[in-house]
Amino acid sequence: MICNCRYIHGVVKHPFFIGLLLIVLLSSACRKKEKNLQWTEIDSPTNLRLNSVYFTDANNGHAVGGRTWTEGIYLHTQDAGATWLQDTLGNKELFAITFDQNNEGYAVGIDGHIFLKDTPDDTWEFWRQNRWFIMRDAAFYNYQNGVIVGGESFQFGKILKMEDNYILNTVDTLENELSAVTYSDETTVHVCGFGTVLRSTDSGNTFTQLDISGDFYRDIHYPTSQIGYIVGSSGSILKSTDAGASYETLRDGDKLLVSDKAFQAVFFTDENSGYIVGNSGLFWITNDGGDSWRQVADFPDVDLRDIFVIDGVGYIVGAGGKIFQFVE
Repeated sequence: MICNCRYIHGVVKHPFFIGLLLIVLLSSACRKKEKNLQWTEIDSPTNLRLNSVYFTDANNGHAVGGRTWTEGIYLHTQDAGATWLQDTLGNKELFAITFDQNNEGYAVGIDGHIFLKDTPDDTWEFWRQNRWFIMRDAAFYNYQNGVIVGGESFQFGKILKMEDNYILNTVDTLENELSAVTYSDETTVHVCGFGTVLRSTDSGNTFTQLDISGDFYRDIHYPTSQIGYIVGSSGSILKSTDAGASYETLRDGDKLLVSDKAFQAVFFTDENSGYIVGNSGLFWITNDGGDSWRQVADFPDVDLRDIFVIDGVGYIVGAGGKIFQFVE
């Protein structure tokens, strides 16, 4: 048998071995540098998926989730995450919880279920409205100024604007599903979703769609009024320095060789220090405004859904009711 190989400095130069070597080199080059971080898993009262977490102060935290068509749940801690109590909120899964500038609370989910509370300590009030679509996220500056977005199956995107007396009006309908919304100031609202990024400068009454596509953009966060970040499930990271008028691509999800782990949520404590969490234990940290990222070492292989950081302490929630706490 004739082997079509050549030896150069003791290495076999053959197409098969060259290809194998390239794969090994690419794999090594693409391994993300790891970051050691002090974290712990907290006992959770549920094994149902948790989708969203929010802290109104260093001690009081809130999380929602549930089972798709049968149960909505709400978790509350009053001791900085050491213990959590569970309550049932409706019979449909909840996807987002948020509080406005006055600490009024809002939780949204499947079939247009909305829950409201006047203060973090009040009980939730169920408010049923006549729109039976899946609400993926909500952002409120105050009870008269709020935006809810949603959709399903990559389609049927909707933007709703809340007015006085909790009246919802449909601002826009899109072909693509929408997944996240946030305010960067009282009048500037940002929305992202499947191949879609939008911006409003009139408190969410009208939106302009930006010329951005190429990923399912899952989450958006503005640590300042001018600087914001967007992450996509295929690995894209976008950054704006002009209040969302434009974005630069820090990481192109269409050209990834690094990982097939999907990004789910992003949170920055200031314009430079931030975190991304995602599927299969993906937990990344940056300290240079997103120019470089490090994976947290030895983090559990759990699908992580959301992250919130307050006063140097962070909280992550995900599949199976998992709750993690870490120190910056």
